[in-house]
Amino acid sequence: MGMTAQDRQKLAEKLAGMSYKKARKEVRRLDDNADLRLWRVSVGDDEWHTTYVLPNLEVKVVLVEKAAFEDQGAKVKVDWFYTEARVDDYS
Repeated sequence: MGMTAQDRQKLAEKLAGMSYKKARKEVRRLDDNADLRLWRVSVGDDEWHTTYVLPNLEVKVVLVEKAAFEDQGAKVKVDWFYTEARVDDYS
């Protein structure tokens, strides 16, 4: 019952248009067996990934947050912003 490439792209665009919190809720709503694999894992210097596996849909969803750095003299302030969703085949 996997998703086609077009369906995955459409889902990624839908999730990207939501807030981070709403996107997480939507992912869990899509599949009763949704499995949170990684939560806000650092990838490089400026990305956090939250990864879900949706076994019934045979997809992996990665919610991506990017860092915005602000120099405050001796300190550097970092704010994280949800920027995109990636939906890949997972069979």
